[in-house]
Amino acid sequence: MKDPTGPKSSGADGARKSWEQVLREHPELESAHEEASTVLQQQFPRLTLRRLRLAYPHVQFRWPAERVEREASEERRWGHEVLRRGLFESLYLGANLAIAIFGLVWLVRLLSHEPASRTGLLLAAAVAVSVAAYHSARWRASAPMLRQVEKFTAWLVATLGMALVWGGICLAFAYGAFRWFSMPGIYGWSIGGIAGFCGFAYIVIGEWSDLGDCLALPDREGGVTLQQSRELHQGN
Repeated sequence: MKDPTGPKSSGADGARKSWEQVLREHPELESAHEEASTVLQQQFPRLTLRRLRLAYPHVQFRWPAERVEREASEERRWGHEVLRRGLFESLYLGANLAIAIFGLVWLVRLLSHEPASRTGLLLAAAVAVSVAAYHSARWRASAPMLRQVEKFTAWLVATLGMALVWGGICLAFAYGAFRWFSMPGIYGWSIGGIAGFCGFAYIVIGEWSDLGDCLALPDREGGVTLQQSRELHQGN
């Protein structure tokens, strides 16, 4: 069997091959699970078992127990950090929206010579929250962390936005149907609330699977994405 750890695969020419390329060029490693695991651990010390299993779910790669525990601990810490910074990033976006609204109201009150002190205090509070949330979300964050935080924030805003819209549509249709048949308002609001909640939950559950990708460690080894890896592997 050709040794994948030789000069050609080790990147003597200055461009080290990705672990996906190693497996594609040496398909025999997929049947030799222990040997494949040893080779990949030596060449790519930062490669995680989770990434391997996502790209090649039919291959039972064997990782040392201590390394599996360390990877799981790193993934948990990473996910918690992305979640924490993502929530602060969302708070920062919300505070910016509040600044725009309160700023406009404050300006209108000033121009119309109406009392604007309370609106000014709210505007100042929104500015303070925005600055604090910004530093909490981005202070000393690495580039991969910022990318994951932005990805999580985009998922959160898009998912909650769609869920609220769909929940509102379900609520309106259910309440309108009950009012059309002259049912008591309490029944219409009760059934409408349940329908709205079901519509909201339907969207959130449908998008829930993408949350794992937002909180997962980025693929730090290899130059192609997991999707490209799967397509190339299936093509071979």
